[in-house]
Amino acid sequence: MKPFERMREMSFKFVAFLMAFVLPVLGLADSYYVEKFGSVSTSQEDADSVRELIASSLSSMGESVSPTAKDSAIVVGGKVVKLGASYVITVSKRKGGKVVFGTQMKAARAEELDVVANRLARALVDEQQVAVAQRVDDVTESEASKGTTRTATVNRWSVGFGPYSLRSMGLDETAFGLYLGYNWEVKPQVALNLSYESASGEKESKTSHMGIFALGANYFFNTSDISPFVGAKFGYGSAQNWSLNTFELASSSGFGGGLSAGAHFFRTSRVNLELALSWQFLFTDLKGQRPSTTGIRIGLLF
Repeated sequence: MKPFERMREMSFKFVAFLMAFVLPVLGLADSYYVEKFGSVSTSQEDADSVRELIASSLSSMGESVSPTAKDSAIVVGGKVVKLGASYVITVSKRKGGKVVFGTQMKAARAEELDVVANRLARALVDEQQVAVAQRVDDVTESEASKGTTRTATVNRWSVGFGPYSLRSMGLDETAFGLYLGYNWEVKPQVALNLSYESASGEKESKTSHMGIFALGANYFFNTSDISPFVGAKFGYGSAQNWSLNTFELASSSGFGGGLSAGAHFFRTSRVNLELALSWQFLFTDLKGQRPSTTGIRIGLLF
């Protein structure tokens, strides 16, 4: 046999070997078979529809989908669970009888099943979780609203008053304290508040006043009908001394803060009664001294 004819015969044998063994194996490796899906709390027709949608999505991605398992190296299994109006779809990817990947996704309603099936098919091919396989054109309704729901806060106005003392302001008489605020109860034991608290007093021809507008927070030690609390605040305020005889006005303004402790009564009701001990102060001096107020207030939250 001539060398050329021998080479041609060997080439034919090599091509025949590729066609008989190698190419079928390569084709088998890229071929998917989507088996029958299970169903829980829904009809088998729904499960079959999801199966067809996933098979169609795989095909549209350029993947080979076989009608039988024996011609496929990759088998896709799954289950459809209905929860109210929503569907939870779980899928798995098997090679050689072993599960190599699995994921699940929720469709808020039946109209989203095609979007979910497409996401699941992409996740199976790339072996990535559905959150990674997300695209701008296949965001589901549940994903769009995820993270936007929050616990409702209990919002209340608060008004209080009581006897106060003005310190480092040259007034020894009892002053009148007034408290106005708005409260956001963000947690059963935590409340934020925006408030204005002031104290005003007069002795003979001298009038003194101090007030702070502040943002604060209260912590409640329990959630029962009578709830003790402690609070703190930080804000901006001012203090003034005014003499009617000499018409002399001394004033100071700047940042300040305050601490409080007390209890809320009837807290399980919409309207609460508050009894608190309050101390507030300024960081600035008034005639060389730091002004402050201390008082006991009683108030309503409504």
